[in-house]
Formats: sequence, structure tokens, C-alpha cells
Amino acid sequence: MGIKTLLPFLKDVTENSYLDSFKGLVAAVDASCWLHKAIAISYSQFGDDRRVKEICNSYLDLLERNKIRPLVVFDGLPLPGKDRERDNRAMQKKTTTAKS
Repeated sequence: MGIKTLLPFLKDVTENSYLDSFKGLVAAVDASCWLHKAIAISYSQFGDDRRVKEICNSYLDLLERNKIRPLVVFDGLPLPGKDRERDNRAMQKKTTTAKS
């Protein structure tokens, strides 16, 4: 689900860098982020999810070409403390889908 205020909070301790500066390292990757992005791209281009696997593989290839070993992390079980946020997102998704 992510932490909405995390990136602004970390702004003062982050810096831009190139992939080659991570050569030889392991990068933890949030699989959910890649999947959501790949689904959005696939739907915007084709109206369905036919390219999701190809898009995710291109992300893996990018890391591997730069000699970065990906460690793909999937979400665990739903946390009870996020029930309200999950319900809100489901309702928003239903509303958005109904408008389409």
C-alpha cells in the first residue's frame, strides 16, 4: 500500500544517482509497485493486461544489464490496521470503474 508521506519525509537525505553506481549490489524491489505500473501501462496501450509480464521482465532486464541483482519482494498478509484504507481504495476503484 505504501506510505503516502515517505518520499517527502526522505527528501533531505536522498540524491539522484545512476544505475551503474549500484553495480554489483542487490536491490530490493517492491513487486506490487512494478505490477501496478505494468498494469497501468498495458491498459493504457492495449486496453487489457496482455503486456504485464513483458513490462515486468523489462524492469528485471534493466537491473541485470547494469549488473544489479534484483531481490523482488511481495507483500505479506493484509494488516488489520489498514482495513479502512483498503476499504476506501476499493470504493474509489469501484467508483472509477463505474465511470468508465
